[in-house]
Amino acid sequence: MSVNPFLYGSIVGPENFCPRTRLQKRLSSLMRSGQNVAMAGPRRVGKSSLIHHTASSIRNATLVYADLWGVRTMSDFVRRCVQSLDAIADKATLLQKITNALPGLTVTLGVDPMTGNPTLSPTLAARRKAPPETVSQIARLWASLADGKRKIIVALDEFQDLAGMEDANQVLGVLRQEIQTLNKIPFCFCGSIRNEMWRLFATDGAPFYKSAAILEIAADDFDDWTGYLRKKFADSRIKIDDETLEQIIRLADGNPGDTQQLCAAVWEFAQTRSPRTISQEHAKQALLQVFADERKGYEQIIADISGQQLAVLRTIAQMGGESIQSAEFLGTAGITHASSAKAAATRLVSRRILQETSAGLKFSNPFFRNWLLHVRY
Repeated sequence: MSVNPFLYGSIVGPENFCPRTRLQKRLSSLMRSGQNVAMAGPRRVGKSSLIHHTASSIRNATLVYADLWGVRTMSDFVRRCVQSLDAIADKATLLQKITNALPGLTVTLGVDPMTGNPTLSPTLAARRKAPPETVSQIARLWASLADGKRKIIVALDEFQDLAGMEDANQVLGVLRQEIQTLNKIPFCFCGSIRNEMWRLFATDGAPFYKSAAILEIAADDFDDWTGYLRKKFADSRIKIDDETLEQIIRLADGNPGDTQQLCAAVWEFAQTRSPRTISQEHAKQALLQVFADERKGYEQIIADISGQQLAVLRTIAQMGGESIQSAEFLGTAGITHASSAKAAATRLVSRRILQETSAGLKFSNPFFRNWLLHVRY
């Protein structure tokens, strides 16, 4: 039985990486020179895969990748940073370095049930709150790893979430100060909330102002995205015309991760067809399967938001989010005051249901938008 070639929701390997030559060259040049980089782009646009793929092309480089999504305390930050050191092969030496740098931390070796590889399980001392100064200990640990011929690249994903931590200003200040001394280690700060990333890196007076080269990641900067998708179908002996492929990309709002998710559903649908030729109607049927798979999550969102927030969502689904305070938008939403619409949208952005883009507010999940239009909530 053939295997579905469309992968989403995870970092892809070289065999499933669609080339992004311009970005790869730029990011590689910055990493090789030791320049810190701030990368921003929407969720599921392929930022993490780009970082991993580019770092793997640099000789003797080891990528230390920490996902900081939802981090709220210094203890959370310490755990994420230590767990990211799984990439270091020499675990015995690594454990000794962690012990030296973080004396209040107990680390045990476990086994990843999926890969069978050894994993680090850090535990902080009971009833001990890690102070912001612990960042300095983490920095010393990073410095100790960059020894001999090994080049360390540190990637901190969803970096903007540090701004929501306890003692955020102090934590960010200490981190900036420490990173300035680690000139042998290039840092890649990555985030999916564009405005918050630019607030940290491009606003005068912000903790990381002018501390990194800024690299914006867009959904359309692949060398040949449609060609890549078309080949995936062709390799499985599935025929798909250009109009249907364009429709799939449009339904996914051009987002690479969401496009691959819908392509995966289309591929599954094609297994039941004879001949295996996909039309636009079949793509719509595949979208209905995505709705069925994600329906409980959509309904939970509806249950957790206010009536005004739902009205804003519904109206953005219909009209777009370029001008949510316009008279036309307010009239369609049934909201009297522009400030109410703004407050509702702000809350939806904070919950990552919506995201701010240069073209206005958009759904973080384009399939949720399509589902709202489909069920007519």
